[in-house]
Amino acid sequence: MTTPTVEKSLREVAQEITQALGSDWKLSTRFDEEDAQDRKPWRSRIEGPESQALFLSNTWGPKGMLHVSGWTPDGISHDTQVRVGTLPSINISLTKTSEQMAKDITRRLLPEYKTLLSKLFEQHRTDTEYKNGNEKMQRDVSDVLDVPYREGREVISGQGSFDVQVCSPDSLRLTGHCLYLTLDQLKRFKAAVPELFERGA
Repeated sequence: MTTPTVEKSLREVAQEITQALGSDWKLSTRFDEEDAQDRKPWRSRIEGPESQALFLSNTWGPKGMLHVSGWTPDGISHDTQVRVGTLPSINISLTKTSEQMAKDITRRLLPEYKTLLSKLFEQHRTDTEYKNGNEKMQRDVSDVLDVPYREGREVISGQGSFDVQVCSPDSLRLTGHCLYLTLDQLKRFKAAVPELFERGA
């Protein structure tokens, strides 16, 4: 009598792969609550050192294959990831042992994924510095115009006849609403910031 083969759940497969990858890796509980009602969970996530994380699915790849792809680290936006590059992925036969799957992941996926992660973290640092610089400029402009700072407000309205747009951490754009000047005001304006009246300024 032949004993029927019991198909392993995706979570069991992920757990075995995690163990085969080494002690630095662990099974994530990321999807447990969301997928609790699924009769047959179709995704899992494992986490490794240096913010590495892998997405596993037995439905995303061809039939009989396990789809494994890199995961964008928590705290880094999808927009940043898209600008840096596509997350690498591979498909592995589900007939392989967990040790063979772990070797495939280590050889075929992790090198490219680690390279992309380095670029992602660098871009994230750049984006964060730019965002923080913009916010500081918005606060400084609000102080100069003597108006309350409002988070995320790119165009800051003064109490007079003009607004200041924060274009970047080191660039501003002055816009006026029917801003009329006397000749004397124009002369004083030019004397205060003569570079704005020079060609190419």
